[in-house]
Amino acid sequence: MKLVKIMMACFIFTLALTFASCKKEEYSSRDTSGIVPEPVIPEPVDPTLVLLDNADKLDEWEVSGGTGVIETVTKKEGEGAVGGKFKVGDDYLHFIKRLSTPVNSKLTADKAQLSFWLYVEKPLSIKEGQIEITSSGQSDQQEFHWDVPGLGLKPGWNEVKLKISNATADGGGADLSTIKWFRMYIITTAKATEENKVIIDYVRLSEAPPEGPSLYLDNCDNLTGWEVSGGTGVIDVTKKKEGTGSIFGKTHPDAGYLHFKKKFNTPVDTKLTKLTGQLSFWLYISKAATLNGQIEISSSGDADQQEYNWDPVSIKNLKPGAWNEVKLNIRDAAITNGPVNLAAINYFRMFLQTGEDGIDIGIDGIKFNGIPLPDAVFLDNADLKDGWQTVGEPVIEATNPKPKEGAGFLKNTIKKGDDFMQFIKDTTVPVNSGVTEANGQFKFWWYISDVSALKADGSIEITSSGKSDEKESAWDITPLLPSLKNGWNEITLDLDKSNKSGDGGADYKAINHFRIFFFTKDKTHEDVLTGIDDLKFVMKP
Repeated sequence: MKLVKIMMACFIFTLALTFASCKKEEYSSRDTSGIVPEPVIPEPVDPTLVLLDNADKLDEWEVSGGTGVIETVTKKEGEGAVGGKFKVGDDYLHFIKRLSTPVNSKLTADKAQLSFWLYVEKPLSIKEGQIEITSSGQSDQQEFHWDVPGLGLKPGWNEVKLKISNATADGGGADLSTIKWFRMYIITTAKATEENKVIIDYVRLSEAPPEGPSLYLDNCDNLTGWEVSGGTGVIDVTKKKEGTGSIFGKTHPDAGYLHFKKKFNTPVDTKLTKLTGQLSFWLYISKAATLNGQIEISSSGDADQQEYNWDPVSIKNLKPGAWNEVKLNIRDAAITNGPVNLAAINYFRMFLQTGEDGIDIGIDGIKFNGIPLPDAVFLDNADLKDGWQTVGEPVIEATNPKPKEGAGFLKNTIKKGDDFMQFIKDTTVPVNSGVTEANGQFKFWWYISDVSALKADGSIEITSSGKSDEKESAWDITPLLPSLKNGWNEITLDLDKSNKSGDGGADYKAINHFRIFFFTKDKTHEDVLTGIDDLKFVMKP
């Protein structure tokens, strides 16, 4: 009997093992293939990213008006975000982060970028404001800052990305190895009539994204084809920035003069445009000196024809006894006897006057880089009626029809029996368009429900006088009519094709007035719905 019991126990144990070995593994998916799913691999973290603050706690934060809270629902990242608000009657809000332990970004100013997420509950009409980082622990000392107006903030989350190279430097600029302070403040054009939340999240520094592909014009590893004035040109194989050598020359008695120039037998196709192109090279100067002269590229094989040029005085913060990377945006260049063919660059020259004999100057790694298109500068996003005038009371429309951009647009109707409409915007703080007459355009969206009703009359105006007809650049509406359609129309106006007032036209660094006025052919038409949205300045493509 004992033997039977033992045999039965062994049988049951063997049977259990068999069932266990046949049991399928269970996975959360409904996949029945029997293949184990690959693990989810998280997105790689930017190795250059250095956190200033994740905004998960209020520690070391100051929000004006005692409105600071941690938002655990409206957040972009982590466990929370730092929130504040404009209370009824407020026109000012700030967020300050004082870092008790300074942050070393391990980045240089030419490559670094400040980024954070910014939430705006309702449209803001911003009069002025700044975003600041400092290494002094306070504002206005050892500071980099950027202006808030012109960022084009929209209701909801906005990812703000600010290159240090585009910042204004106060007190010499911040030391990026010891950042102690972050501040953002906003002043609105009018006091709030209802509460408006503003929230900050995930404040960090990182290396800015690559600007685009690079193409060498010359690597400066040998003297072939080069002319260095005074017969001073040599290849230095030890004092070089890249490659196997660099070209050095020495200033000579004629005003401390020196030039480097080369004509290229095979033209270089940069595959870039004026807006997206940049000339860069490494420059060495043995001692501190003021550089006068010119830096030039051309497609004519010579100077002063089909030429882009830059003044070396614009090169800031040159360190003596060291290599300095010089970056010259083609869109910032002057043009001599253009146009210049960027698909056939065949000449480079840099001539310098230092005022002193015997200064060693070196050049290395001359190349073209691709850079991003410049950001638009907003005159107004038309999300609020602040500062607007029209026939009757200004109205912001959010749904019917939908705005072309943002949370709303300025709407009005030429009613049956009327024949005139205008929209006027006055800004309390003049807007620097960031463009010139030669390279700039003014753009906006114009809504017309019935184009056939419009008369060939009217004008679009921008001024820097705060009113029409003085310091004004304007465009007639008549030439636009054939291309207009019912509904939204994007209007693009070249600044260099505007009609100027007798005092020279608008100062594009200080625009403070916009007006568009237009007419219907008669007063017997049905109601014509019109609107304006998204007014901004851009560079020509």
